Amino acid sequence: MVRVVMALGIAVFFQSPAAVSQDKRIDSYPQKTVRVIIPYAAGGPTDVVARSIGQKLTEKWGQQFLLDNRSGADGLLAMTAAATAPADGYTLLLGGTGVLTSNPALHEKLPYDSQKDYAPIVFISSGPFLLVTHPKSGVGSVADLVRLANARPRELTFGSGGGLSNLAGISFQFAAGIKTTIVPYKGAAPSMTDLIGGQITYIFTSTTAALPNVQAGRLVGLGVTTRKRWPSLPDIPAIAETVPAFDDIVVWYGLLAPARTPGGIVDKLNREINAILQSRDIAQRFAAMGSEVAGGAPDLFTNIISREIAMWTKLAKDANLKLATP
Repeated sequence: MVRVVMALGIAVFFQSPAAVSQDKRIDSYPQKTVRVIIPYAAGGPTDVVARSIGQKLTEKWGQQFLLDNRSGADGLLAMTAAATAPADGYTLLLGGTGVLTSNPALHEKLPYDSQKDYAPIVFISSGPFLLVTHPKSGVGSVADLVRLANARPRELTFGSGGGLSNLAGISFQFAAGIKTTIVPYKGAAPSMTDLIGGQITYIFTSTTAALPNVQAGRLVGLGVTTRKRWPSLPDIPAIAETVPAFDDIVVWYGLLAPARTPGGIVDKLNREINAILQSRDIAQRFAAMGSEVAGGAPDLFTNIISREIAMWTKLAKDANLKLATP
């Protein structure tokens, strides 16, 4: 609190001890290890994003940013842990499209509210999902996949890592008019492992996770989920080139804190991460994974979350998609 006292026509400002103490906490933040909760299994694309940013923050401030992977239940365990953590800046959340916007559209009831339980800090990166299959699946294109699925209804298997992966897979089935069997996984990494092992037919996952395996010949990239080909992946067609009814789906990641985290800490993190995103090595690292750096003010991230929840909710309603909460 700031009090103003008028004496001899001179305004004298007094700042309360509590306000002074909070200012000092913000100036000296962070003073200990910061935990970054990740709603997916270790080894997934969120790990790559979190480690890239966390390493830079550690170099800047001298404190560790420790990754805390909490997979399962479509991200509900991690989201609940982040929502109920102390709002002091020492617990953060690396959230993505799935847990923040498609989960609210797909599930009947959630133990968290994406728009009320978190304080958005910064929008970090965005890129397409990639439809990939195993080299020995007999599928070399989106058209091949559609033909095979029509010839063998429900025999082909789609590995769902939950969230946006699930939404992309179901949307593809509706748009292509095919029926395949959904195999649920606790995150992107386990589904990727089984696909490489030839235990399932195809998955939708981020370019971050898929590209290294496509480049190594372990997987085949069939199509990107954006309406047009992604600039950094010109040789991979857009799914919409074969299935025009398939809509645009983009996967993104951003950093959040529990609601009521001091605005000064949110702003401090926002400024530093925006500066990190301007560095050439981060831009090159993200581009190599098929993603683009983002950035911007907290309000920008807030608006993206609100807009996409409305968009996915409409899509889920139109396609009659609704899942019970895990």
